[in-house]
Amino acid sequence: MTGDSHYKAQPVGVDATVIIQGSRIGGFVPATDGTITITIIQEGGVTTVLPGIPVVAGDDVDIPIFVGTLNRSTLVASGGASGILLVS
Repeated sequence: MTGDSHYKAQPVGVDATVIIQGSRIGGFVPATDGTITITIIQEGGVTTVLPGIPVVAGDDVDIPIFVGTLNRSTLVASGGASGILLVS
């Protein structure tokens, strides 16, 4: 994540599915090990499921991507994953 970026912290519980509360993801700060999967749902219903990303507690993951319209795309934590999603 670049030093001049500002993100909101969105908590993600263990094995939870959350609606991404923003249009851009900056990264994920894992509290527990597991996998996160992002599904991008664009206008018109076009859906893109990104490959699962393994996460390890304490190892921040940069994910600088645009996910489209607010409150449409999701992040699924699985395999015990939890943490903080950084969105704007």
